[in-house]
Amino acid sequence: MLIIQNTLNNPDCPNEDWFIKTVDKILTHLKQDTLINEDQYNAELLIRLNDTTESQNLNKQYRQKDKPTNILSFPAQDLSHLPPELKAEIASQLGELIICLEVVQIEAKLAEKTLKEHLTHLLIHGILHLLGYDHIQAEKMTEMEALEDELLAKFDIFITRLSTEKLSLSVNKK
Repeated sequence: MLIIQNTLNNPDCPNEDWFIKTVDKILTHLKQDTLINEDQYNAELLIRLNDTTESQNLNKQYRQKDKPTNILSFPAQDLSHLPPELKAEIASQLGELIICLEVVQIEAKLAEKTLKEHLTHLLIHGILHLLGYDHIQAEKMTEMEALEDELLAKFDIFITRLSTEKLSLSVNKK
């Protein structure tokens, strides 16, 4: 189940139906490729669209980076220490994705992509984080980016990766 929290009044933001269809397509491909199971496919996912102030506050609180960011991923917690009755409730949650639409719009423009193309990329990126993929180590980054590219190709999206320094400068110029 997908839950959308849109705190913005931005006419450029895709509607809820677009998010539902896009996330379903991503999860369907992951399931077909046996990268997720049926429970993960049916798990609850919350997507929150926020502004730069909230994004910056959350990024500072959870990543110690005092600037807005395009997406934050909060996977459901490790359940091994919980009693069985709580495990069942929480196991049905994939996690939360917090997306700063203003940052995404700037990045899309810099990458010469449409907003929906870049949002699709970030949804894939965020979902992979929720599933435990990471890009801190070079080897893991190569694996994650290859999977992102494979999934993006299923949407007929082919990307040019930008340096984070270029993006940070553009976002912080306001």
